Amino acid sequence: MLQPKLLFSSLRPLVTHPAFIWVNGVTLGILGVLGFYARASGKTYRFSVLFEDPYSGGPFYKAFFTNFSEVMWCIALGICLFCFGLMRSLNRRYDWFFMGTALVIAMLLLDDLQRISLVLKYGWGWPKGIMYLVYMGAIAIYTWVFRRRIIRDTPFPLLLIMVGMFLISALADVFGNKSQPGRFALFEDGTKLLGLMNLVLYCWLVGQQEVKRLVINARGER
Repeated sequence: MLQPKLLFSSLRPLVTHPAFIWVNGVTLGILGVLGFYARASGKTYRFSVLFEDPYSGGPFYKAFFTNFSEVMWCIALGICLFCFGLMRSLNRRYDWFFMGTALVIAMLLLDDLQRISLVLKYGWGWPKGIMYLVYMGAIAIYTWVFRRRIIRDTPFPLLLIMVGMFLISALADVFGNKSQPGRFALFEDGTKLLGLMNLVLYCWLVGQQEVKRLVINARGER
């Protein structure tokens, strides 16, 4: 079980890390400025347009954050797969932590690209909550399998931030008031984007840490 003391001791150096400050500061700053402008101009629908599906016509900025999010998903997935292959080639062993992380990211990326939750809702009548439970179950299994590695060797508070933001997004999607598109987009898509940025940062820091460890070990063996 995760102890509060361990959480705070891990969170303290993380929140002062330049990458954490920049990633979260820039993301929150951009969302805040755009949200304020949309509200001040009385055209909050323009804010929601940034998160719409990119499959139909519209202004040039339509679906900007949707496309940006998919690129971020791919970056996180690429980092994990690269590290999995690198560990295998240099250590002569498989590091299943990176593969497990890659599989979870691929699952969420596929839903983001193919809109699986929407397809099942409008095609088969399945509530979105069912798919959310499936994804939460997969994430829970991943967390349980790699719990020691996650807590001992990674900046796991980033994962807690990601899960928290995704949970807010899911609750907004299921119970949110869609009659106010700007506010709805902020709570559903804005929080999801913030969680995704912390996931990318998590993959980056963990991958960087493992590569450094391999280099140090390689130098020590010479």
